[in-house]
Amino acid sequence: MDSRFKTSLKNLSFGKKMLLIGSGLTSLSVFLPWYSDIDRFNVGDTFLGITGPLYLTGFIVLISAITSFAIIMKQVMGHGETRLPMQEGTFHMFGSIISIAMLILTNSVYFHPKFGISIAEKTIGFGMMIAFFGVGLSLLSSIASRNTRVKFTQSVNIDEPVIDFDMGERESNFQPINERTVEDAMAEHEKYTNNTNEIR
Repeated sequence: MDSRFKTSLKNLSFGKKMLLIGSGLTSLSVFLPWYSDIDRFNVGDTFLGITGPLYLTGFIVLISAITSFAIIMKQVMGHGETRLPMQEGTFHMFGSIISIAMLILTNSVYFHPKFGISIAEKTIGFGMMIAFFGVGLSLLSSIASRNTRVKFTQSVNIDEPVIDFDMGERESNFQPINERTVEDAMAEHEKYTNNTNEIR
């Protein structure tokens, strides 16, 4: 089972490998510090992606990342592809865009002047940086996997020979040389030669 898993993981396309890494990092990031609400008196809390006043955005990012991660892992485990309402690459790209929107929303609220007026210094946490990196990697990988999808629409019938060896039609159109014409020409030439000799 372990060797089969390694083989399936190795046979994944480069885009899906990057998408697997990106979604995994994004899932991990919501359990790390996203931002801190600490005032000048060093009083406050440090919030994870799924805690604090903006916990809902963290949950949306987590659900999107886990879904993409599970879809690819299902293929690695040999359970086939998941039925989706759209193409797989489009689905991953759509989920990444939603996650980016949630991250932007979180930071726009956090860095707003009316949020945490007593906060001495506003800085994003390590988890937020990992989230942006993971979601960005997932988005680029999903876009690349959609653009490199090649469909071959022209089919070739291997049972049909490339060279037509049927010479029947050509032979039927072939006009053989009239042998009587050659014989007649030789006879006329001989007759002409004899007549010339008699005149001399």
